[in-house]
Amino acid sequence: QRLRESAAAVLADRHNLHWIVWEHHVVVGMLGLIKVQPGLDAHFHVLFLDRNLVGKRGLIYYFVTYCFTTLGFRRLSVEVPEDGEKLLRFYRKLGFRFEGEHRATGLTPTAFLQAGAPGLRPIENAPTWIAKHGSRREGVFWREDRWIDVLRLRLMRSEWEHANAVASDRSRRSTPH
Repeated sequence: QRLRESAAAVLADRHNLHWIVWEHHVVVGMLGLIKVQPGLDAHFHVLFLDRNLVGKRGLIYYFVTYCFTTLGFRRLSVEVPEDGEKLLRFYRKLGFRFEGEHRATGLTPTAFLQAGAPGLRPIENAPTWIAKHGSRREGVFWREDRWIDVLRLRLMRSEWEHANAVASDRSRRSTPH
């Protein structure tokens, strides 16, 4: 009951934006933006009734482009349940990064290392690892028998534009003349 009330509140909020996804006259999902800060940021949500992201990448790609170009956002944010590995991989492939990922270094103080810090080892993929754990919001919602944490990711318009320019350039070079 609480989930339905929460969903109704999100859908009824006039500051949130929602688009229904249709396929052959059947509703198959919804795309949404909540916590909208015009020209700056919005929390990006996707819901597909079949719980399957296969074949949906093109639609999401188009929608993200629409958010940056037509709606004018500077960044988009998403929150992924800690146990949503498939969804996390999906967003990462689209270019979303953990909050703070580009600023995380994993470097340790040089003097500490030179002093022979026992047991200290470099962290493989330190920026991603540190940011993933640092972007966690703890105990956000209850699922069956436990509280679930969420991981916060974001995508900047400049990163999206750069990635698309590189992809476009790559496709132009590979197209025979």
